[in-house]
Amino acid sequence: MSRQNDSDHDQIPRPVLYAAAALVALTITLSAFGRYTGVGVSSTPVATVVAARNLLFTDRTDGSILVTDADSGQVAYIAEPGTNGFLRGVMRGIARIRKLEKIGPEKPYRLIQWHNGRLSIVDPATGWDVKLELFGPDNYGVFVRMMDRKFAQLEDQARIPERSTR
Repeated sequence: MSRQNDSDHDQIPRPVLYAAAALVALTITLSAFGRYTGVGVSSTPVATVVAARNLLFTDRTDGSILVTDADSGQVAYIAEPGTNGFLRGVMRGIARIRKLEKIGPEKPYRLIQWHNGRLSIVDPATGWDVKLELFGPDNYGVFVRMMDRKFAQLEDQARIPERSTR
């Protein structure tokens, strides 16, 4: 009984190697062609900031959330107790990340309005960015009201003092 060399059976056939090399060369060539000519390449246009507001969120003893402009101290919004579940959920999620990274609530969040009408709430301290329009018009609307300084000034100016709880 003669035994054949095992190395003869473990080799990859030459035509398969040539095909793999041709595929790699074609991929590199097409990638370079697309890169230099722009053909077949898609890109997302860079969004520009239209307006931005630095906001502080403060839990109050009555269960409401006071939202103030970090730069002016002006009230931007007051979320009444038991309302604004989306706002509370977003801020709770970001606050959890801050707590894990040992960052306190004194650093403001940034509400950004983009040129395309979209809004984001960004936490510069952690890098978190929430695209608010993805969660529907009702949830999005709460943050739109925070961006509108005239609304905030007229609607909530008289409600700054802490309410007592009984």
